[in-house]
Amino acid sequence: MKPYPYSFSFTSSAAAIQTSVALAAVFMRLENWRLVREQAIRENMFQARTVSYAERLFREIASRLQTLNHAEINLLVNGNPTEQQQLVWLAICQRYAPIRDFAQEVLVEHYHQSRSQLAEQEFDAFYHRKAEWQVELERLAPATLAKARRVVFRMLKECGLLNTDNLILPQALSTGLIVAMGDNAKRYRAIFPGVTYPHD
Repeated sequence: MKPYPYSFSFTSSAAAIQTSVALAAVFMRLENWRLVREQAIRENMFQARTVSYAERLFREIASRLQTLNHAEINLLVNGNPTEQQQLVWLAICQRYAPIRDFAQEVLVEHYHQSRSQLAEQEFDAFYHRKAEWQVELERLAPATLAKARRVVFRMLKECGLLNTDNLILPQALSTGLIVAMGDNAKRYRAIFPGVTYPHD
């Protein structure tokens, strides 16, 4: 799979946890993303008003799910709500490098520094730091940056990493999730604040 461009232009689907679980369940049965797409559009799984918007949402969510291995997909379908939230967050971070970097460099670092609340302005500061090193990011319109900020903070809340007051919520990874993640477990624990393993 080709790496995705380092882009802050996210769409409006946010975490879409339940839809992600539903699509993953269809994929487990069909094992073919083209067939999953056909069923999702035919049954309007996204409750979209137009086919074009449903297509857009499918591409967005499917591209995240395609970063997960088979064991992770299986756990996403059959796991508990916390595991589902964490797996969707894992997929998001694997799909979008800027969100992964924001999680590692800002979210998790805030927690390590005992800074319990994450202000939305931190996202803007993070973007401007990145833009210093990547010229193409300087062309991002203010409205696009504001939308990216809204979507990321909504994702953080829907995935159980922030509460409604933007307080950072420490995470515990289950044995099932660690096993499913395999060799990536240690690498991707860096996207979860205050993460503990079952025997930590």
